Amino acid sequence: MSNNKDIRYLESMLIYLDQVNDIASSKPMDLIITEYGLELSSILMKLTQVGELVGRLSFNTIEEYPDVPWRELKGLRNVIVHEYEDIRLQEIKNIILNNIPDTEEQLRNVLQNEIRKSY
Repeated sequence: MSNNKDIRYLESMLIYLDQVNDIASSKPMDLIITEYGLELSSILMKLTQVGELVGRLSFNTIEEYPDVPWRELKGLRNVIVHEYEDIRLQEIKNIILNNIPDTEEQLRNVLQNEIRKSY
């Protein structure tokens, strides 16, 4: 049987990533990362939350889906939180544009599987 907390965490991760996409599509990404405004702060906070929730997932869930970039998501959170002044914004832009779509798809699949297992 699936862990109901994991289902909630996965749902929250997907909400945060959807919000990142919404913000990132509100204006050109180059403008977002050079203005250092509310959009960038919000994106970084939501990515931090995703990484924080990865740390709360059960070991079993993480082990069951080794293709999901769990370590990278948690690592991004650590960089944002602990090395805020040294964040490479071009890398954040690349993550948003190139990595998040695949990660969202993977998380959706994990969520669907975990929901199925909970019945």
